[in-house]
Amino acid sequence: MKRKKRAYRQEARRRKAADTRSRIAQAAMELHGEVGPRRTTISAIAERAGVERLTVYRHFPDSEALFAGCSERFRELNPPPSPDLWRSIAAREKRARKLLGELYAYFGRVAPMLDRLYRDSGEIPALDRQLEQFDEYLDALAVDLAATQGGRSSRLKVSARLLTRFSTWSELGRGKLGHRARVDLALTFLQAAGKKKIRSARTRINAK
Repeated sequence: MKRKKRAYRQEARRRKAADTRSRIAQAAMELHGEVGPRRTTISAIAERAGVERLTVYRHFPDSEALFAGCSERFRELNPPPSPDLWRSIAAREKRARKLLGELYAYFGRVAPMLDRLYRDSGEIPALDRQLEQFDEYLDALAVDLAATQGGRSSRLKVSARLLTRFSTWSELGRGKLGHRARVDLALTFLQAAGKKKIRSARTRINAK
């Protein structure tokens, strides 16, 4: 009987600790999205989570642990597009459009957070390491995107990488382009980069 009570108490403590950790990660994530990592303080995280500062440090002893926990929580709530969504599509243009469409829709959903994270990058090493992981994910998507054009030229690889960046999506938005228009423009750019030869403006003029 005592063993059951002890086991019950241990399980209750474990659940309470997990709940506290989750609330802290949630609070940090929300503040990062509202004011940015640079302006987020431990005191603000503790206040929003309803705990003491020492409790925050107990669960997240350093910035590496805090940013890892925050990033994990954000991915749980906002999972990035899975390559499985487009890799089974045989038609190259449809595959490229599906990839760009899913990625740009994701950017649209998480834009406030990514905007603040990239804004504060370069100032917080722990944040930079999390962004490096996200950029590696985007690099993998760029490989998939370049493959839809059937080429391996440096021009195509650079173009695909450019089109899978959040900064590119943001710049396209400055022209008040909607989701479909951004995807259409990106696809047109990609297809042009995939062509074997791109004639110069002078050549095109002379040809007329």
